[in-house]
Amino acid sequence: MTRTYVVTGSASGIGKATADLLASQGHRVIGVDIHDADIVVDLTTESGRASMTERVHELTGGRIDAIVAVAGLATPTVATVGVNYFGMVATLERLRPMLDESDAPRAVGVSSMASLMPVDDELVEALVANNEPPPSRAPTSLPPTPSTASSSTPPRRWGSHAGSVATRRPPSGRVRASRSTPWLQG
Repeated sequence: MTRTYVVTGSASGIGKATADLLASQGHRVIGVDIHDADIVVDLTTESGRASMTERVHELTGGRIDAIVAVAGLATPTVATVGVNYFGMVATLERLRPMLDESDAPRAVGVSSMASLMPVDDELVEALVANNEPPPSRAPTSLPPTPSTASSSTPPRRWGSHAGSVATRRPPSGRVRASRSTPWLQG
């Protein structure tokens, strides 16, 4: 049975390997990436996410069987948070109605090795609160946290673990986003 898969991050790495494997098995694969894909968009932006959704609908008639959200980065930048967390969540949420048309819908969100980095509670709180900075205000590189001043520990950079938040619970108590988090400042 041929199924229709949407694979983000299909131009390289795990996404490319997944797309290639599915295609070799005879499935229809719609690749999404910032280059060399059926749908070329930037998942760090609202317009890219909206365009992805529209194009997937156009290419499939509004019916897909699976989403494999693999797109991700492991750099200390705002783009990492934008792709690894907000991009993956938007992909899964926006394409879900198209999955409802399948007899056997499936969805997978793949996190990167960046999830092994130390957790920054302030960043996790901001992500759980859906507090994404507008792209025009987002800095291109994130500074190390103040706690990395000690030379005895390797520097910890903001956003390098964003893929891990989907599997972690928010800290106990009220979740709040702090404007002191550097990636939120403009």
